[in-house]
Amino acid sequence: MPAALNAANEAAVEGFLSRKIKFMDIPEIIKRTMGRHKVVKYYGLDDILTADNWARNFASNLIGV
Repeated sequence: MPAALNAANEAAVEGFLSRKIKFMDIPEIIKRTMGRHKVVKYYGLDDILTADNWARNFASNLIGV
């Protein structure tokens, strides 16, 4: 969850800084991304990197990047 949360936040902030979304859209992008994220109980580095990549792509698609 932390990797996905961080990735979604970074993607949303990037969307804001590039003026594609409003500041108050950031929490909604994160909320929607985290709502679709699948929790992995036992994980390794590959799982963390996969979650990060998935969340960045999902959030970016929500933004329309």
